[in-house]
Formats: sequence, structure tokens, C-alpha cells
Amino acid sequence: MVILTAAQYTKVLHPFVCKGADQVPHLPYARHCTLALALKEHPGEPQIWIDADTVPSVSDLTELQRIQNLSQAGVVSGWYLRHGTSEPVGCPKPGGFYGDYCDMLEIGFGCVLIMPSVWPTLARSTWEIETKMGVCPAVFSDVLGDRFATMEDHAFSIRCRQAHIRMVAATGVCPKHYRSKGVFCSEFVKGEPEQIKTWLEETIR
Repeated sequence: MVILTAAQYTKVLHPFVCKGADQVPHLPYARHCTLALALKEHPGEPQIWIDADTVPSVSDLTELQRIQNLSQAGVVSGWYLRHGTSEPVGCPKPGGFYGDYCDMLEIGFGCVLIMPSVWPTLARSTWEIETKMGVCPAVFSDVLGDRFATMEDHAFSIRCRQAHIRMVAATGVCPKHYRSKGVFCSEFVKGEPEQIKTWLEETIR
């Protein structure tokens, strides 16, 4: 299990060195950099992606894993609201609620668990992209003809639907989502690293 962020600065989260696109202020490229390095250095491991402005707790991460075990979904996201609205990030599937989780047509990428089987499945339906961290499937790139250009979580969701990869949202995982991108360093990295390290070690065992 590795924890990743596509932050556009370098920050360490045990046990993975998260390197985004320091010189390229473009989130899809930053995510591709992070994915390429993760697939190269930690092949075959589940991944938890955390946005730079999202602050989950250890219990949030445990709940993502529980919901994955329960639903057997390839992708399990958090359930959090858009800024200034009561609408969830992403798009719930009509009739897809199962109490603790909900099937999704689209997810937000603020806090999400992705199982290792997802990447080779997606790789069969997209091209490869070259990044400064290596090569990976271009799963965050714009989808041809789609009107939501540069919305990388939207592009990822479309590709998952096309590949019949199940996406669910854990309704009990509602990490705080800040407007300020700098909050990640001061709030999450400072407050949680030892608990996260312990959680990872116990999970891996």
C-alpha cells in the first residue's frame, strides 16, 4: 500500500516520495508523473491518492479499505461536498446506494483507493504518456470530444466506465477539503505521519 499526492511540490509521505510536476503547473501531468513513479517503484500495490488540499484521517483510510473489501470495487473514493454547495464531488449512479457506499458514474480524486488491477485494465484502452518520472497509461489526459477539458478526475472516471471498472464512494469518508493548496503541508503532513506509518505497516502485515 502506498500513499500518493499529485502536489506540485515535493513532499514525503511514508513510504513514497511524492513528486509532482514542479515546473509544469498542469494537474493531469502532475498525476501522470506520480503514477509513473508509483508503477515503477511499487508495482502491484494498492494506492491511496490524496489531494494536496484534502485532509483525511487514519479512520478514513481504514474505511476506504473496508468498503473495498465489501464492494470489491476497483476504485473507492471519499464522499465530500463541492465548495459552497451540498452536492457531492462526482456523480452518484441512480439507484446505486448500498448504505455505507454508493456506485458512482464519476468520482472526485481528493481521497481515493485504487486497486492494482485497475492500471493494466485501463492501459489496454489508452495510450502511454512519457513523463519526467517515466512512462504510464495516459488515464488523466483529456478524452477526445469531451467538454470538460483538463478535469483529470473526470477523464479518469470516463475511462473506468469504458473499461467496466467499478467505482464506488464510501459515504462515511468525508475528509475536509480546503480551498488553500498549502493547507496540506501544515495540517496533514505535520499531524498524521506517524499514525499513517503505523496504519500502513499494520495494513501490509
